[in-house]
Amino acid sequence: MKYQIVLQWAAASISDYDRMIEVESMLIDNLSEDCEVDVTMLARVRRTSLFIRTMFATHSTRLRVYWLVHLRSKVCASAYREIGENEYTALWPDDLVGFSVA
Repeated sequence: MKYQIVLQWAAASISDYDRMIEVESMLIDNLSEDCEVDVTMLARVRRTSLFIRTMFATHSTRLRVYWLVHLRSKVCASAYREIGENEYTALWPDDLVGFSVA
């Protein structure tokens, strides 16, 4: 895989965990087979990070549309990077600075 796309949102309860599983399943069902989806819920920072690895950066556009339409109320951030690189490029919000998965 060449790119990593990360979707993040706040997570502090069981309903947030359920939503995380729902989103993960939706992405697995709707993305092409050349994508891998993995999700992490970090209790200490109260944030969920959903990782998508793909060969094509164009998937970021499809994910951005999904993110804005379906998860807008819970959105924190969305970004992507080439695997092996350190810097992320913002998808949402457009003025995102200092994106981190840690």
